[in-house]
This record gives sequence, C-alpha cells and structure tokens, in this order.
Amino acid sequence: MGNCCSFKTDLRVLLRGLDASGKTSILYKLFLNEIINAIPTIGFNVETFKHKRHRITFWDIGGSNNIRSLWYHYYQNTDFIIYVIDSSETDQYRINDAKEEIHEISNNNLIKDLPLVILANKSDIKKLSNEEIIDLYNLDSINRVWKIFSTSIYDRESILNMVDWICTV
Repeated sequence: MGNCCSFKTDLRVLLRGLDASGKTSILYKLFLNEIINAIPTIGFNVETFKHKRHRITFWDIGGSNNIRSLWYHYYQNTDFIIYVIDSSETDQYRINDAKEEIHEISNNNLIKDLPLVILANKSDIKKLSNEEIIDLYNLDSINRVWKIFSTSIYDRESILNMVDWICTV
C-alpha cells in the first residue's frame, strides 16, 4: 500500500468523487492546460504529469453509482486519494452521498495511511467557503492527514497548489 510520499518521486494518485464533480476536467486542465468538454467517465482516465522532480500518475475513476462499488480495486499501490466535490452543489441528497463516500474513504483500512485531499471544485461559482464545506461534510472528524483546496478549471494555479502539497507531504 502507499506510504507518505516525501521520499518517492513516482506517485500514484486516485481521483474520486461523484459524477459531474469535475474530476476529468481537473485532470485535463492539469495535464493539457486546456478546458475540455468532458462527458461522464465510464471506467477511468489515466494521465501522468511531471511536476518538479515528481512523476505523478492520476487515475480519474468514473463517479456514477454503478462504478463506485469498483473504486476499491484501484487502491493498491496508491499514494494519495483526492476526493473532488462540487462546491456549488445545493442538492442535499448529493451532498449526503459525497459525505458518505468521503467518510468511507476515511474509514477504509486498505487506505487508512494515505493522505486525503478534498478538492472543493468549481470555486468560481461556489456558494460555500472552505470552512462551511468542512462543517457540511464533517471533515474535522477525519482521522488522517487531509487538506482542502478550492479549485477551478479556470484557474490552473489553484490545481497546481494542490499538486505542490501532495509532492511535499
């Protein structure tokens, strides 16, 4: 299983989140520095991004209900989990669904030692602050290394800030 990564130069990162949270858009903004018209991911997308002295392989796994049960198959040899939430989401059902998924990750013994990044995506249209998101998703109860970042596909620097962090943890 993954370890904290400060001594590794090759990192494997798993991108999780509900469908339409922006996982694929974030991946390709980072990888191509372009905004793409993403369609729902069926299966996964994999891209390797070189950043400073690191080679980071991002696994963007589809977030629809029928794919979520397969997420655990991707845990082996993973160094980081990134969970993408749509920070503009107002539907309580989807918020609760994402909250459950985040806490499932947090309590999963297969990945208990992995740092967790919460990407509050769509910050250009978000309605909640990071502090409100921490409260809404009960993130303070997570018992592992974690950090929240506000991101937007219109601001590549916000995504690179997260990449910088995972390269130093």
